Amino acid sequence: MHIRTGAEAEIHLDEWEGRKVVNKIRVKKGYRDPELDERLRSKRIKTEVKLMRECRKLGISVPVIYDVDLTGNRIMMEFVEGERVKDVLDSDHKDKKSLCWEIGEKVGRMHREGIAHGDLTTSNMILNGERLYFIDLSLGEKSEELEVLGVDLHLLREAFLSAHSKVFDLFEEVLSGYLTSYPGGSDVIEKMKDIESRGRYT
Repeated sequence: MHIRTGAEAEIHLDEWEGRKVVNKIRVKKGYRDPELDERLRSKRIKTEVKLMRECRKLGISVPVIYDVDLTGNRIMMEFVEGERVKDVLDSDHKDKKSLCWEIGEKVGRMHREGIAHGDLTTSNMILNGERLYFIDLSLGEKSEELEVLGVDLHLLREAFLSAHSKVFDLFEEVLSGYLTSYPGGSDVIEKMKDIESRGRYT
């Protein structure tokens, strides 16, 4: 069953060996040279899989990868049941403060190891019971550059500002959790503020 088509991939919900799975297929870009397009799609799939495996080693929950098909530019992975964190923060969930702290703590672990998510919004986080999952690292990259990590954090702040304005003060909990797992992250937070001020005056 087709779920959605994004800028980078088509997402299909299927069944495999009795399990619900997601098939994520990188879409062709007609404006690119076919050989270059093939190389780029293959490279980005490899990067996404690598980042997901590294996250798992760090104790960060991401979907289990069942199969990678570089010829078909496809990743088959676990379908994670649960609520989007975007919806949880807009609900009467009793412990949003702890959830926001955990979000920051997990993002801090990623950034400490030079993993930028690339699309760090509450729509790309799933709460399954008490377990927080991060999904869709298709725009992610390995980088220790302050600018790249600062943009990642800035995206999350913007998500809180636009989608969760009623609980925007909880973003401070995100930053508190972030610094707990990544003490050196204070430089990234300063870069985030710098990026924010650039946007304000352009």
